[in-house]
Amino acid sequence: MKLKFVTANFLNNSLCAVVIGTGIFEYSANTFFNTYIKNYKEAYKNGKPIELSKNLQKRYDDVVKDLKFTEFQKAFSVPFVVEGLKPINIGCLNTRSGCYIGLPINFDYKSVEDVENSYFEEYIQLFNSNYEYKKQYMETLILSDSAKKFAIAKEIVLTDNFQLFIKSIISSLTLIPVYALGEYIMKLISGNPIKFRGLVLFILCNIGIILCFFLRNCVKNFFLHDADSIVCKINSEYIKGGLEYYEKEIQRNKILRNILPFGHEIYSEKGDEKKFFSELPLSFRIKTLEHYLKKKNEDNLEIL
Repeated sequence: MKLKFVTANFLNNSLCAVVIGTGIFEYSANTFFNTYIKNYKEAYKNGKPIELSKNLQKRYDDVVKDLKFTEFQKAFSVPFVVEGLKPINIGCLNTRSGCYIGLPINFDYKSVEDVENSYFEEYIQLFNSNYEYKKQYMETLILSDSAKKFAIAKEIVLTDNFQLFIKSIISSLTLIPVYALGEYIMKLISGNPIKFRGLVLFILCNIGIILCFFLRNCVKNFFLHDADSIVCKINSEYIKGGLEYYEKEIQRNKILRNILPFGHEIYSEKGDEKKFFSELPLSFRIKTLEHYLKKKNEDNLEIL
């Protein structure tokens, strides 16, 4: 049975619908539906969301104060306890839906004992066969107030830009040159067998997908670097906190590299993640912060 409706126009229209739909989904998930995303990523215990402690709320309020947020901005930024070990951001501060800042539960811990009898108890049990790695891993979960403030500030700053809008149109912008190139190539090879043309079309689609992911990753890394720079300009406390935060992330990755079955394929010797489209390497981000700290110290010496 032949599918008569599967014509060139049908494939072109379907491709356009998928690409434009991807952008709409990206925008909608971080605006109209960001509450549902927040509920999905929220940390639960005994079937109920873990409430934000007074200490975490105070630390969050201190960061917002340091960032000099207006009352309007404060109303559109809401913290919550996120599942996992990394803080996250959902939404955009520049939209009416506002944003949510997810804070890990370990931001409330003050000692290794807190980790052992905590939400992460199941994860820590994975290290029972190696006490030394277990102890080192738990120590990486204990952060100073400065490190916590840096991590929180970074996530807040990441919501106060145009990253969401750019990511929402990247897929459509990628489609235009790829579509034009495809039309041109198809005219050149119109006399070739359909299998050959199908192969060419498949290759072009993959080029378009890779280009789209590459551009998205570039945009993400640009704003990550920009966020680090903005937070470093608050004061030296945040810079030192950022150095501690990233160094402990690197320590954690190195431990996982030695513990996990395929750890050597996931993490490098430096503790950076090995991904085709990965975030800025932690080692690079540490060098950025060290540069700002050095500059800050030099400025202080000039004042003296």
